Amino acid sequence: MLDSWNAKRRLQHRQDISNKRKVLKKASRTDVPISWNNIRRLENQLDDAFNMEERYWCQRANIDWIKSGDKNSGFIHAKASVRKTRNRVIRLLDENGFWCDSKDEMEVIISNYYNNLFNSSNHKKEDIENVTNGVTTKLSKQMVRYLETKFTTVDVTKAVFDMGPTKAS
Repeated sequence: MLDSWNAKRRLQHRQDISNKRKVLKKASRTDVPISWNNIRRLENQLDDAFNMEERYWCQRANIDWIKSGDKNSGFIHAKASVRKTRNRVIRLLDENGFWCDSKDEMEVIISNYYNNLFNSSNHKKEDIENVTNGVTTKLSKQMVRYLETKFTTVDVTKAVFDMGPTKAS
C-alpha cells in the first residue's frame, strides 16, 4: 500500500517539476509583457520543487544504506555491546571492606557513598588541604586581585554591549 502511494507521489512530483518548467519557459519566451516578480515567483516554486526532490533522494539513500548494512551499523552495535559489558558493575566494595554483588546492596553502597561525599560536615580541613596542595597555581597574585574586585555598572554595561547581537548568553 505504501509502495503504491509512494509511486503515485513520485509521479506527481515529477509532473509538478515538468509543469513548472514549462510555465517558466513559456513566461520567459512570450512577447506579452510579464512582470519580473511573476517570473521570480515561478523560479522560486521550481527551486522548491527541486529541493523537495533532493530531500526525497537523500532520505531514500539513507534508508537504502541502512537496509544494506552500511553506516557501519554492525560495527557500531558490536562496539556498543563491548562497552556495555565493560562498563557493567558486577560487585562493589562496601565501607567495611566486604564485596557485595546484589543489586539492592549495591544501590545502598552507591547511595551512601554520594550522601557522604556531598555532606559538608564530613570533610576534614587537612583532607581538603592535601587535595588543594597538589593543585598548581596558574594565576599570579595580581590576576587574583583583579578577579576579586567588585563589578561596576560600567563593567556590566561594557560586557553586555560587547556581546554579538546573536548571542543569548
